[in-house]
Amino acid sequence: QYRRNRIFWAALSGSPTGRLLSYHFSNKSVEVLADGLLMPNGIIYDHEFKCLLIAMTYTGEVMRYCPQDPEPTPTAFAQNLPGTLDNIHRYTDPATGKKSYLLGLGSKRAKPFSLLHFLSPFPSVRRWICGLPLPYEMLYKLIPLHGILAFVDTDGKLFHTLQDPTGRTSWLSEAILVNGSLWAGSWLNPHLVRLGCWGSEQSERCSGPA
Repeated sequence: QYRRNRIFWAALSGSPTGRLLSYHFSNKSVEVLADGLLMPNGIIYDHEFKCLLIAMTYTGEVMRYCPQDPEPTPTAFAQNLPGTLDNIHRYTDPATGKKSYLLGLGSKRAKPFSLLHFLSPFPSVRRWICGLPLPYEMLYKLIPLHGILAFVDTDGKLFHTLQDPTGRTSWLSEAILVNGSLWAGSWLNPHLVRLGCWGSEQSERCSGPA
């Protein structure tokens, strides 16, 4: 319904038009595995490569889809994460070997005021706003500039976050570990963020984003 550069309108509308698709190379056909999803975004296999994990941007949750189940359907894996989700990656701590998942969060859901969070219980108001001739750039000013990376364990529990309340590293989309440094990218900002000397004791040993 909306183009990628109008993602905020898609979030406000609250239309569950997302689908999980499977492409079959053998006959070049596309199969709909699940539909009625609200803004699915990043998707990966879990550490066992048995189930798919799907980051849901607007609802702040990760859904799990296991193709081998008798009647596969998306179910909740991680809920009430502190922001709008983008991509999700498998992550293994280089010091301890602990397996988890690393998510990029575009903004914070609340505190200070967040338009998306405030209007979440009012779908009719969200649709009404989408019909107004408002400048699209106005929405940016009503969403907190707050960069977040979130770590979720293999049971779907949030156990650690990295946050930048200054807004310098807002709209984060994903992060990966490369040669001991954690590199984070943004779908909007034209720069990368690097956290060096990364490991299980990072909070004590690292100076912060560069």
